[in-house]
Amino acid sequence: MPGGNAGHCVMRVYDDIFYKAVHAHEERLRAQRTRDQARRVINKMMMPEIDLLVRVAPRPWESLESFAYRAVDLNGLRSLSEIASALRWKPGRALSLERCHQLMNSLGEGYTQLEPMIPTEIDRKTVLLGGHRLKRGLLALTTSRLCPDCVEQHGYGKAYWSLAPLAACEEHGTYLVDCCACNPDAPLSTTRPGYMQCACGADLRYQPRRHTSSAAQSLAFEIARRYKTDVGTEQDDHESNSSMLPPETTLSELLDLTTFLGSVNPDYANMNLDRTRPVVKLSHVSKRFELAAQALACWPTGVFPLLRFAYSQQREAPYNSRTAYQALQPVMHAAERWLSPQMYKWFAEAVAAFIQTPSAWKSHSNSLPVRDCAHGRN
Repeated sequence: MPGGNAGHCVMRVYDDIFYKAVHAHEERLRAQRTRDQARRVINKMMMPEIDLLVRVAPRPWESLESFAYRAVDLNGLRSLSEIASALRWKPGRALSLERCHQLMNSLGEGYTQLEPMIPTEIDRKTVLLGGHRLKRGLLALTTSRLCPDCVEQHGYGKAYWSLAPLAACEEHGTYLVDCCACNPDAPLSTTRPGYMQCACGADLRYQPRRHTSSAAQSLAFEIARRYKTDVGTEQDDHESNSSMLPPETTLSELLDLTTFLGSVNPDYANMNLDRTRPVVKLSHVSKRFELAAQALACWPTGVFPLLRFAYSQQREAPYNSRTAYQALQPVMHAAERWLSPQMYKWFAEAVAAFIQTPSAWKSHSNSLPVRDCAHGRN
């Protein structure tokens, strides 16, 4: 019957279309496998494998720079640049996720534990370090930061020393070092001959130490503790100078808060400049870190000197809750832009306590005496 033959013809047409589609899909898969294989070969060529005669095991929370320098020393290599050149690795920069895996593979099997210590670029604004997603501005990757006592005692450097707002060692209560006495204005470079050796030949372990207040050491301990805590796990009940923080505060939020408190200023433009151009030089960071530590140590009264500094610069008289509120608007605007919603709410409660405390804004002073009140906590 004509109708039956027509039906067979239609089915054959459908079969031909189906088989052509299957064939085209198989061709695409073969082409994709070929491209993937070519990409793997190119990546292997781009990141040649380094055969380290002496295997170097990463230490807990060690920095990639410290690990690389130990590999240089133990394998009798001339400098860090020798490994960096062979791996086409530029120290002081965050790596893409692909380059991170290439770097581990090029060092040989068994180095997958390097991943937490490699600053890995998630996107243009976010870097992954130690399992923590951090804003790029919260990392100081272009210079070296060291605690000479830690390196002398443990033999390696910590990854969290590169957190830009962190200026102190939580273990020894001293400020970190990022320069040599030969030139205090020049940051330590990764081209120096050794991890604890300046280009001038000086041993950085004998650099003069500056001791912190107990409040600053406590804040440094809290930052280090949060860095070492696995993301997603519960925080332990350790008493610290930031125990008044909301319990769900992340490491990134604490670093943002530390940066903000240290840069409170009556000049709104200067506060924004600090945020758009992060401060990483320790001579500046240490001063701000101390101010933030003092504020957190006696929260909320510890932050009153900072608020009074911003408030008293704005107007001389009269002093009342209304003028205090108006004068602190630039600070509140900066806090709203810099802090997360929960941290902004927490900070706003401290500002409200300041405005409701006449003794805080009546006894105005433009100076900011650094006082150590960490021992006064209950």
